[in-house]
Amino acid sequence: MATITIVGMGPGPLSLLTKEAEWELLRADKVFFRTASYPAYDWLHGLGKKVVSFDQVYSLPWSSCLDMYNFMATALLKEAAVRENAIYALPGSPSVLEDTTRMLLIRGVEAGVEIKIVQGVSFIEPTLAAVNFDFSKGLQIVLPGLHLRNGNFSARLAMLVCQVGPEQLDDIVQWLLKTYPRDHQVTLIWTAGLPTYETEHKAVALADLGREFGEGKYFASLLVPPVSGDGARYGRLAAPTKCLDRDDQIRDVLRRDVAAPNPADRCGSMLLGASIYSVKKFSRAPNFPIGPLRIFLSDPDNQFRRWVIMPDRPSAAS
Repeated sequence: MATITIVGMGPGPLSLLTKEAEWELLRADKVFFRTASYPAYDWLHGLGKKVVSFDQVYSLPWSSCLDMYNFMATALLKEAAVRENAIYALPGSPSVLEDTTRMLLIRGVEAGVEIKIVQGVSFIEPTLAAVNFDFSKGLQIVLPGLHLRNGNFSARLAMLVCQVGPEQLDDIVQWLLKTYPRDHQVTLIWTAGLPTYETEHKAVALADLGREFGEGKYFASLLVPPVSGDGARYGRLAAPTKCLDRDDQIRDVLRRDVAAPNPADRCGSMLLGASIYSVKKFSRAPNFPIGPLRIFLSDPDNQFRRWVIMPDRPSAAS
């Protein structure tokens, strides 16, 4: 049965290449690389191995990245059909953010080709080790286009934004600024590339990320810590859990928060006040289902305090 062996080359340095990956690469006569800009490529080339890179494919006018990766998968499947075996080397781990691996696993079944995966150290391990990340705080791993663009993440947990490149940097910053304050400290983590692929990092304010990114940063990621309270976008509502039924109670809470020295605290109150005004205004409309206005402020120890406007009787909105 024809076989394609997908080999994870680790995050770059040859010292992080696993023994199994090293053995697979050394015994191969020919190795396909998704990119030649990796230490293992030069290493095998220096040993006289036949190495083939897909780098030229990236410069062609594809309608989408998926079409390009499908082309790579087709080439590997054809190689396996002709030679009964193909070795495909990838940066990091074949199972972490690798579309060609997923495509080969699906198409291999259809073509009757066995897909063998040799795991490698992913980029995640050295990335988080560089900043001594504490996993007890939790972590979400996201992609810019799939998650940040649509707000599919939580500011309650630390977040690792992967595949951060200069072509999408402005969009990434703008998407994050919808949730995080401009001075929110984030950490950019990257490798300087050949020859050593050493991991480097730098803490910057979110709003300054575009200016600080510069050049020579490859396989970059962005570590975004969780916000405290509701962050600058929604502010913090410094009140205990209770129901405010009377206008004088609402005004008292707003008066205290507006006088807060921290502008972030005042932001929440202004948004809350505007919403109260809007609901009261629309509640005068005929058949509007809200009776007495009730504002629920969550516990101050809760990481994400918020307000909810409840109808006077049970409804789908409640």
